[in-house]
Amino acid sequence: MDAIHAFAREGEVDNLVKCIDSGVGINVKDSEGRTPLHWAVDRGHLNVIESLISNGADVNAKDNEGQTPLHYAAVCDREGIADFLVKHNAGTEIKDNDGLSPLDLCEVNWPCMKPAEEEQAD
Repeated sequence: MDAIHAFAREGEVDNLVKCIDSGVGINVKDSEGRTPLHWAVDRGHLNVIESLISNGADVNAKDNEGQTPLHYAAVCDREGIADFLVKHNAGTEIKDNDGLSPLDLCEVNWPCMKPAEEEQAD
């Protein structure tokens, strides 16, 4: 695991920003295909997520299982983070390697995960 992944995983935003400023790729993947954004979402570090996205992280990057950071937010029951990702153009209908979208993996009906046409009908 690269340092940038460890900093994202542990919520060390200052060290993460130093990595980015030194030219480390923000979308670099680890052996499982996870980007720093995947790790930050998995661990619930909103401050790191905000920093990564403001520095150009790909909100729809897929890991080796085809899961995006939004899939991770759904599985980890992180509604606030899911809402933040969707507001930054995370795709709610992107399918993973098993054909499941973040909405399919979400155990509750979060408003941010509704397809646009459903939201307009409400």
